[in-house]
Amino acid sequence: MNLNNIITIEAGNKSINSELSEPKESNRNEDKVLLDKLVASYMESGINFKEIEPYNMNTRDIWTNAPAVNTIVSLLESYQSGKTSLEETLKCLYNFYRWQGTRGFGAVGEIADWNEIGPAKYVDDTLQLYGAWKKLVNGKIEEENLLYEKFPGNIFGFETDDGKVLAKHSFRHSYNALQIKELLGEKKDNIIVEIGGGWGSTAYHLIKSIKNAKFIFLDLPEVNFVLSFVLSKNFPDYKIYYYKKGDNIKEAIKNNDILILPGDLAFVEDYFEKNSIDIIFNSHSLEEMTNIQVTGYLKFIEKCLIDNSYFLQKNHQLFFDLDGVIGNNTKLKKVDSVLEVMAGTEGKGLTGKTSCGMGTYYETLWRKQC
Repeated sequence: MNLNNIITIEAGNKSINSELSEPKESNRNEDKVLLDKLVASYMESGINFKEIEPYNMNTRDIWTNAPAVNTIVSLLESYQSGKTSLEETLKCLYNFYRWQGTRGFGAVGEIADWNEIGPAKYVDDTLQLYGAWKKLVNGKIEEENLLYEKFPGNIFGFETDDGKVLAKHSFRHSYNALQIKELLGEKKDNIIVEIGGGWGSTAYHLIKSIKNAKFIFLDLPEVNFVLSFVLSKNFPDYKIYYYKKGDNIKEAIKNNDILILPGDLAFVEDYFEKNSIDIIFNSHSLEEMTNIQVTGYLKFIEKCLIDNSYFLQKNHQLFFDLDGVIGNNTKLKKVDSVLEVMAGTEGKGLTGKTSCGMGTYYETLWRKQC
């Protein structure tokens, strides 16, 4: 496959002009069962923050009034009250990439980029990312594996003739998955945790590329609502666990392939078993937290990682100093650091241009010492 033939203004215009998908009548009963499970899990996801001081996430300050969180909360409340129909609620989820409810965690911003910088510049940026990606992965990822099914999501990107989509962020997220796979090496039956996975772009590539593993995703309940729908639709043959208060997490991990949990559980003492996780990954969410919140996650990481296992993080460190937060009194030791810069500058990195102007960010790798 030659992606140069796909990354065109014509393919982008075809995608951006895509009509919103209507839920299929044939899937209505199945979709209702799934939606009711996700709503029930969302309602179970509240944690008594007073029990886990001082690592009070408190809906993460900047997210308290974020359009994404408020839009999802409003949708759920409206659906539960009967003001919004099943069909309208499902329509939001089937087209989540075009929905304001996902602004801020990896979807609507790409469409904004296309409109703001213009199709020609967007295509040029994507071609540069493609070139950087090819050098980094060195043939270890088949190019067709970069393509998403258009639905669920009504994914925006460069649409192929058979209805699949190459999204600009696929390069970065598939590379994340490759790094995690290579850090695991020949280990089998791994437990992989991602903190702040958004709608599932890295999760999608992780699950596709790593077999015989358990995947745990920690995020805000509102984000998990969308993530749960996406992964359930993309991986119908996987056993997926939606959080329920009182369940035994050890049994849940044993009996499921994918677990989607509220991130605050990382702060609950003894919720996760010590020395039980093979690798932990985070991208662009620690940067949105206070130092005390990051410290809470680092305590979870240090406690739950297996000795000699890795924590890989990629964050825009204008907002916090991870080295300073970790300090010297920890078993986490930095083993690698890579500065990723804007694509097109010496061909390094896969960040590309984003609508929020992130630009440079830092990728660091930490190993838990014995």
